[in-house]
Amino acid sequence: MALSDDITIAVEARDMASGALNRVGTSLGKIRSQVRELRLPLAAITALIGGIGFTMVKTFAAFEQQMARVQAVSGATEEQLLALTELAKEMGRTTKFTAQQSAEALTFMAQAGMTVQEQMAALPDTLLLATAGALDLATSADLVTNVLAGFGLETDDLSTAVDVLSVGFTSANTDLTQLGQAFSIAGPVAKSAGISFEETAAVLSLLGNAGIQSTRAGTTLRGALARLLSPTKQASAIMTELNLVVEDSEGKLLGMAEVVEQLEKSGITAGQAMQLFGLRAGPGMLALISEGSDALRTLTEEMENSAGTAEEIAAIQLDTLGGAFLRLKSAIESLWITFGERLKPAIELIAEKLKILANFIDNLNPKWQTMILI
Repeated sequence: MALSDDITIAVEARDMASGALNRVGTSLGKIRSQVRELRLPLAAITALIGGIGFTMVKTFAAFEQQMARVQAVSGATEEQLLALTELAKEMGRTTKFTAQQSAEALTFMAQAGMTVQEQMAALPDTLLLATAGALDLATSADLVTNVLAGFGLETDDLSTAVDVLSVGFTSANTDLTQLGQAFSIAGPVAKSAGISFEETAAVLSLLGNAGIQSTRAGTTLRGALARLLSPTKQASAIMTELNLVVEDSEGKLLGMAEVVEQLEKSGITAGQAMQLFGLRAGPGMLALISEGSDALRTLTEEMENSAGTAEEIAAIQLDTLGGAFLRLKSAIESLWITFGERLKPAIELIAEKLKILANFIDNLNPKWQTMILI
């Protein structure tokens, strides 16, 4: 082969190699460009995944800590704690309230002296009451414990009580918080006087129409019942003057509707009301008489037939976009708690290893610590 042919072949090979290298270089340049473009999204995705993982662990840790407080306050056994935990999770999955909020409500009820069994029985109705009355769970739990304790009800009666209270705040100028506060004062006396829960709630609700609410309503009913059960000499004289009969043939106090009806017909004056019921209860009883015995009987009857009222009101409250978002938030937190629980063993192991590493570094020579810091 001639020398010129060799040179020609070499030049062609060089040109081919150069073209291939150029193409490789161009491809690598594109890859580098794509990597640069992907770097920020990848970093964002990594940060998002890390943030979600941190949220899961943090959410579960807060829930677990709150349930530990429930156990500490209520004295629950490990088996009972497991049942309480599952109930709180179930409420988180099925209501607008999160599992964490349910755990806080359980804590409040435990602090109020409820047993574990009572807490478990009362929690669903407590959440229902909070939804119907647009209350936070702490207020709802406080109200429930006040009503149960004040009127001597069992947790089995709570569902009925919640429906009765729901009729009260939707039928008169009062709200659930005010009714609960009124019951805490008037409940024990009304219970001992033989006044039914429904009629007591009706009286306290109607007093709200006259602007006599909350503790004032409770004080009014308590004071009026005290005067009727144990009248002063002056009050007895007024009762005789008005031909007022407050006891039946067995010596039991008549219902409030019957007492109010007699006072309506008697034409009682403001002065007589003050002498009969006292300066605190007198104005309230005049307002109740103004509302009338028929209104009291009607509202009492509505309360006696109130089954399902709280659930109906709660459903209306949640049938909104805002309600949907609240349920979604609660469901997501429940999912985070489940995932966080799965991550717990790994996180505990990592935390233990990091603690050992931290202690090791803490005991190093200061020069080494400075180098590590740098």
